Amino acid sequence: MLLSTWCLQSVALVIGTLVLDFQEGTFDAQSIVTETNAELTLFTRSHNSACDVAAITTGSTVMLITMLLGGFYVRVMPVWLDWSRYLSIINYSYSVLMNIEFTSSTIFTCAPENSAYPSCATGSTFDGTEVIAAQGINTRVGLYVGVLLIVIVGLRLVAYLVLRFRKM
Repeated sequence: MLLSTWCLQSVALVIGTLVLDFQEGTFDAQSIVTETNAELTLFTRSHNSACDVAAITTGSTVMLITMLLGGFYVRVMPVWLDWSRYLSIINYSYSVLMNIEFTSSTIFTCAPENSAYPSCATGSTFDGTEVIAAQGINTRVGLYVGVLLIVIVGLRLVAYLVLRFRKM
């Protein structure tokens, strides 16, 4: 979960470096942007500038797209759009958390009727690997953690390069 937070913080850093205008001083120490559960709340003691509004709009749009691609609102993607879930940071975090939760030796009891798991047709219990398989999640946790680390380093490098070579 911490990796997911760092990834989304890296996205916010890139958005901030690309959108905000530092020369005019529109983003000052009194403006605090807090991002919690895909909701952006702006607490300011000064005026709302066009750059602040642009940053909030861009951040909200990026978070909405990330959640859509991660499968929070749409569980079954069209075939031509199925590849897009690999662009969602939340998808990787969700897969890691699902693997941590369901790869233990815990046995689950089947629902009395209309169960979604094949083992319930022949028995009364199933294990966590069936839950992971039903969700279409790969069990290679190291791969997902590696992707999250690459995203963190890559986005922070982009933010640094934008700040380094930006014309003031």
